[in-house]
Amino acid sequence: MAKVKNAVIAGDYTGRKVLCAGNRIIFDRAFESPVEVSSATVDRYEVIDQESSKSLGSAFGRGLIGNALFGTVGMVAGALSAKNTTAIVVSIEFKNGDKSLIEIDQKIYKVLLKILFS
Repeated sequence: MAKVKNAVIAGDYTGRKVLCAGNRIIFDRAFESPVEVSSATVDRYEVIDQESSKSLGSAFGRGLIGNALFGTVGMVAGALSAKNTTAIVVSIEFKNGDKSLIEIDQKIYKVLLKILFS
């Protein structure tokens, strides 16, 4: 699986980055005002898909180190200890009628849940 995009992948604001700063999520809109995602602006949301996988680069690197230190068993253990990458696709409907499909990582998803339940 490729790196999580943290971007709007369809609908209104397609191509915009999804940025998280503290407890605030925005869609970056280049030369326009950013779109804030909050309980005041979002009518509803739905998780469409969630996919987890091992990071190939992390598995390769950890496998090499494990192999150097502990041989074949270390290589297998190192590869299995690779970082998990989770991509979450969420549909968001704004109170103004706009709709966006976003792909975000687990960190931004946790903040999204927190701000939408405040």
